[in-house]
Amino acid sequence: MAHNSIVSLDGRFLYLQSRTTLTVFDTRDERVIRQIRAGDHRISPFTVDSRNRRAYYCLHDNLGFDVVDLEAGKVLQRVYVGISTFPIGRMARG
Repeated sequence: MAHNSIVSLDGRFLYLQSRTTLTVFDTRDERVIRQIRAGDHRISPFTVDSRNRRAYYCLHDNLGFDVVDLEAGKVLQRVYVGISTFPIGRMARG
């Protein structure tokens, strides 16, 4: 189930984000172009650059975000707030 969605500025792509996956669709024929899994993290809001090359999505469980190469379909870098070896938790655990 999609949580967030963005259409590219040129109208060519539709990006849908579920809990752990960013899916890229071609708007001309609604074909799935690529699905990018976020690994072991749930993802929250995201954005895409104006050239449709990079996506940036927030990590749900920690303060931080991933930088994603949309053409290769892989995470280029994970950035945590705080010390990278000890990320700061975002969500309260109960």
